[in-house]
Amino acid sequence: MDESVSENYQRLIWQTFSAVFDENTPESATKLEIRERLIGKIKMALNSVLPELTLTRVGGFGSGHSFEFSKGVSKGFPYINLSAGEKAVFDLILDAVVKAEFYQDALWCIDEPEVHVGAAAQALLLRALVDIVPDNSQLLLASHSIGFMTEAVEISRRDPNQVAFLDFGGHDFDRAVVIEPSIPTRSFWKGTLEVALGNIATLVAPSKVVLCEGGADGFDAKCYRAVFKNTHPDVDFVSVGNSHDASSDKIGLTSALQTIASGTDVIKVRDRDIATDAEVAEWEKGGVRALN
Repeated sequence: MDESVSENYQRLIWQTFSAVFDENTPESATKLEIRERLIGKIKMALNSVLPELTLTRVGGFGSGHSFEFSKGVSKGFPYINLSAGEKAVFDLILDAVVKAEFYQDALWCIDEPEVHVGAAAQALLLRALVDIVPDNSQLLLASHSIGFMTEAVEISRRDPNQVAFLDFGGHDFDRAVVIEPSIPTRSFWKGTLEVALGNIATLVAPSKVVLCEGGADGFDAKCYRAVFKNTHPDVDFVSVGNSHDASSDKIGLTSALQTIASGTDVIKVRDRDIATDAEVAEWEKGGVRALN
């Protein structure tokens, strides 16, 4: 909202004025040093998300332009002329930087931060917000954005204690509900993406597909999913028939999958049954794995 930008503009002007009388500001501080201390974080964060957009100055009261930017060959580009997506990114970063000065130990709640923000910029925006929010604070996002969720998964892979995924689906909120963090398994992502993408969610490909034995009811595949859903969340299983069907890929699923999702690996698995060690070794030469 432009009103919140106006409020943050006034806070920023006040911080600039206060810095002149701040005992932490040395008498020898230059105008550039004071300016960079206050808008340097905003400039860096904005550039990390939108490299082509640079905050150049904060206008004075009555100037008509609260913030000015450079973009390509354009200089003195006013805030009002930014696109909706650029405004959305700048608004969130400005709000976070200004509020971080005042709220060092707080719960930061943002509802759907992806609104107007392109998918390519969403992950970058989340990184910028995580960097800005004070260490003693916690950032709580309500989002169905693929960009934000993908980046959250990457952060959790680096440090599982940094991220908790809360699934609000399937609860009756007319009653008391306790929600515990969810493990981001493949079924978790399917449910989440169905809300965001509708039927397109079914096209999201796993990193690996295991072709296993099993009839049309897919019972074997369901068992494998139940066993491996937590340890291998990006793997899916498909029952393709008897042992011969599983090892030969009779229905041609491998080529079909790799045509629509080039990054998906296909693994063939069959039951050992009464096969000898020599037979198992022969299967493995052909790229087929056997249960032990």
